[in-house]
Amino acid sequence: MGAKQDIGISAPEKSSLGKGETLADTIDTYVGYGANFIVIRDPREGSSRWAKICALKSYSKRIREYAFKNRKFPSNITLPVILNGGDGSNNHPSQHLLDCATMKYFLGRFDNLNIGIINDVGASRVFSSQIDAAKILNWKIYLCKSPRIKLSERNMQRIKDTGVEIKEFENFKKYLECLKDLDALYVHRFQKNLREGESAEQEMMQKISKELLEKNGFSKNAILMHARPVDKEVKEISDCLRYHQWNKSGIQSDLGIPTRMAIAYHVIEKNLFSLDEIIKTINYEDFNYFKKNFSEIPPKSKTREEYTTAFIKNGYVIDHIPLGCGSKVHEMISKKYPEATVILSSNVNSERKNYKRKDVIKIHGDIEWDNEMDGIISIFTDPDEEKSCRISYFQNGKRENKLSLIHI
Repeated sequence: MGAKQDIGISAPEKSSLGKGETLADTIDTYVGYGANFIVIRDPREGSSRWAKICALKSYSKRIREYAFKNRKFPSNITLPVILNGGDGSNNHPSQHLLDCATMKYFLGRFDNLNIGIINDVGASRVFSSQIDAAKILNWKIYLCKSPRIKLSERNMQRIKDTGVEIKEFENFKKYLECLKDLDALYVHRFQKNLREGESAEQEMMQKISKELLEKNGFSKNAILMHARPVDKEVKEISDCLRYHQWNKSGIQSDLGIPTRMAIAYHVIEKNLFSLDEIIKTINYEDFNYFKKNFSEIPPKSKTREEYTTAFIKNGYVIDHIPLGCGSKVHEMISKKYPEATVILSSNVNSERKNYKRKDVIKIHGDIEWDNEMDGIISIFTDPDEEKSCRISYFQNGKRENKLSLIHI
């Protein structure tokens, strides 16, 4: 795909994973290598999300350690973008994107379509991605799952949450009546790699032949799709359709690399590796943090003259910023709120001897604290410290609220 260096694990059992290495340690190693992208396929559902959390924590720890030692923000530590290549039966977003590219190429669009979907959708990660996108793309789905195949509870919840329009058929013969109305028929195979010991259902997959499509009025302009490989034993798409104009599974395969290159290009073009862009895509829950309210702790009683840094009337104070990180936090907040007065006090001695020196930021002005601000605080909060990046909100010189992110 044009990468300068590709460091992969082709045989996990022969790598450190085979020695007991955790996914968290694998991701931490790649962050240390300076990887820009980590592409992960894992049989465990949720593994890509966990990889993202691990990458964020690894990145956050590294920049705090560097800033503490060097009193400045590092320029050579990168947060890699995690690309989900399939996590169990949960999702396969890049497959869905190349499927959309195929529809665009042959149908002229990938939205407002009638999509037929058949066979093993119970364990299919591709089907999960189709459900996630169907409402956005205004698809009407005609579904016929194989006998004894059940939708996962997660996908039933997905359907409920998205409100996607699905017309489901229990009888395949009845389903054939809708073939004439379809723009695309997506044939799923039996997910034998995700269904250990469930081979009985394999023989119950519906088989699509040229004769069946012609007999039931499948449009000459419609397309037949499959994520490949077609099961050589079941042959859910018959051999007679392998080179037929209806069958676009070959083009789907062809578009695999260009589509994933386009994903990488988008990341590079939008500079999604930069900290300014990172904070737009994260929230404190990505770090397993929750917000704890410390407002019950009485504010310090000080006169205006006793403040070591600027007295604040309206705005925010971010206290206990890890030493060396304050300059970057100051830069980001000043850029985000140019109308506010943002003051940095660096290398401040804590009042208690057992607390480390710290940076403190005061934001003068009625700014709106939003998700991006939560993202900034999440990146720089040290979960191992009792106090780290505590946020106090002041109005008319009085502290109204005090919050901190606490690791679960």
